[in-house]
Amino acid sequence: MAVATSHVEAHITHVDKDGPLIKVYAQIDKVNYCIIEKLLYQLRGVFDNNSDLKPKTSSDIQVGLVCFAKFEDDTYYRAKIESIQNVRQYMVSVIFIDHGNKAEVHVTDIRLMSKIMNMFANKKLQDILLLPGLANEYYLYGITTKDKEWDDSSLDYLRKRLCNNDLKCTVYENELGRIIRIVQEDKDPSAYMTKMSKACNIPLHIQESLIRQLHSRKATSLPEFNVTLPPPQVLMQQPPPARLPNMTQPPPGIRMVSDVNSFSGGQSSSLSRGYPTINSSIRPGIPGMTVRRPEIPAVPPPTVQSLQFSTDMLAMGVLHPVFVSHVEDGPYSFAVQLKDTVTNILTDMMVNINKLEPQPITSPLNPGSICLGRYSVDKILCRAIVMNVMDDKVKLYFADFGNSEILPYSEIFQIPPQFVVPKVMSHRFTLANLKDIHYTDQEKQLFKNLVANSQSLTLCVTQPEANPIKQYCELFINCKNIKTILYEMSQTQPMQLRYSPLTPPIMGSQEKVFVSFVLNPGRFFVQIEKNSFSLNQIMSCVATHCRTAQNLPLVNMRIGEPCCALYEDNKWYRAEILKVTHEKAFINFVDYGNQEEIDFQNLRQITPELVTSVKAQALICCLKGYETRYHVDEEVSNRFEELILEKKMMMHVLDMTENNVLIVQILDNKMQDIGAMLEVRTAQ
Repeated sequence: MAVATSHVEAHITHVDKDGPLIKVYAQIDKVNYCIIEKLLYQLRGVFDNNSDLKPKTSSDIQVGLVCFAKFEDDTYYRAKIESIQNVRQYMVSVIFIDHGNKAEVHVTDIRLMSKIMNMFANKKLQDILLLPGLANEYYLYGITTKDKEWDDSSLDYLRKRLCNNDLKCTVYENELGRIIRIVQEDKDPSAYMTKMSKACNIPLHIQESLIRQLHSRKATSLPEFNVTLPPPQVLMQQPPPARLPNMTQPPPGIRMVSDVNSFSGGQSSSLSRGYPTINSSIRPGIPGMTVRRPEIPAVPPPTVQSLQFSTDMLAMGVLHPVFVSHVEDGPYSFAVQLKDTVTNILTDMMVNINKLEPQPITSPLNPGSICLGRYSVDKILCRAIVMNVMDDKVKLYFADFGNSEILPYSEIFQIPPQFVVPKVMSHRFTLANLKDIHYTDQEKQLFKNLVANSQSLTLCVTQPEANPIKQYCELFINCKNIKTILYEMSQTQPMQLRYSPLTPPIMGSQEKVFVSFVLNPGRFFVQIEKNSFSLNQIMSCVATHCRTAQNLPLVNMRIGEPCCALYEDNKWYRAEILKVTHEKAFINFVDYGNQEEIDFQNLRQITPELVTSVKAQALICCLKGYETRYHVDEEVSNRFEELILEKKMMMHVLDMTENNVLIVQILDNKMQDIGAMLEVRTAQ
């Protein structure tokens, strides 16, 4: 089964269908997205005016070739050739690798990557253009069409609902593809589609099976052509045909009004309001997160000077006194400012910026442009970078504090040149060595509370880990590692992720049940038979998950922690921790009712999906007449166990105690009263 491996903020660029499933294309790396789009804009004159960049023979047009293709907005984007079946008609099928949408493009609208590489022998520029495509491909979690394929109206609805939005998501990985789940319920279209009978919900393991079927059906070969194309001047006289009707979703609009010689980019984040502002005597602050901007080489033509911010990386292995200016995702993503920079540069610069009479923007704004933006919470002007341009608003990234905000044009102003010179003053980080640690939302809030307004923070930059785009660090409060503080505090905090108890049957009702565990007639557990399908499903998912699941970290060894536990039958079950000793944990198997002592090595991490998708199935019961019998003879208990354990019974609910224990009558398959049989046997 797919395992939730990351929590991301994704910018949705395109939605398409794949048989009964929905494919979603999203950008996670917003920094490189801004850099690439600005670079392509700078190259527009080269693309338009240099005929040598066009393909001339069939050897220039190959399936899988990465190139530049003109979309119907007359802008060139990075693309990959997917099909050359119509090359004799001078048409090729491409996918725009930074956005995910497809189109048929005339060969005269193709520009060859190899020739651009030869034209500009600049390694940094080449490295940027050769970055992998930024449109990550996912399947939308948990829904499928009720028909063989999605209809156009459903696709249109999904595109309008999702595209060009920044959404918080969870990503599930498996061997055949990634599945993305939208965490924000108000943004997830699944419920509406299901309500309108356009879709139906499916469990994760069923969706994986459908993905497997889709992959097995897809053809693996493409035809090749050995065609000599007419000379370029002939092709130039032939206009490109109309685009295909199902390929009209454009990449996000990119329009620039001046050429640039360097680049900067921003990353989206949600605003946090619990930090001091410019009125603080310690430091001005707008919560947010920062971006690490690599130094990008300028493209020689055309040469028009423009203003851009620059940034420095923090030295590795050195303790840096810092403020945390924004927490985006707890220990996984936050932004810091150097104390010295805040004291010596930032405070004075903010005062001087806000003394000026702001000048309105007089020309169109474009991604990567720099400006001043008035932060809506404190009404102060801050240095900013344009992230996205909408009809009447602009999304800005506040470069010195790390947050982003959508503002109307009336709150955006020109930046005087003297305020461009100071380097960007926020730096984005992730705590180091978090691979085996899962922080809950409550623990992320603890992290945020710890660092907010703290005057005793020091940071040490560590070696890069899995994601080379991120910077990793150890963070200390009063010389104590914040991960240690989080662990100690979490032990005293109630669990946020818990199994939901099964709703008990109402008094007077009868239910077919399976008896899963017996301690004595006054305490035994049953499973409702009509829920057996859900239980079997979750058991299958647990077994699949535990084949690759990580051991439960010591930081999560605490009372109430959900997990997976290996029982003596060598099977994995859902469990929760009741008590922790030196090397073992006393746990409760929530779907069966028995409690066991388990070695740490036989406990595994569990995903939120496995905890929340199916309620705990074990219901605690007491046989009628044993409510106040606190000491039951062992022989009676053994006889009772022989009569009902792991057997299907009919349960009649008579009452319920204050502790939610069901007082029941149990009948066997011959409708004989087990309580009466037990009394008869005891009397004998």
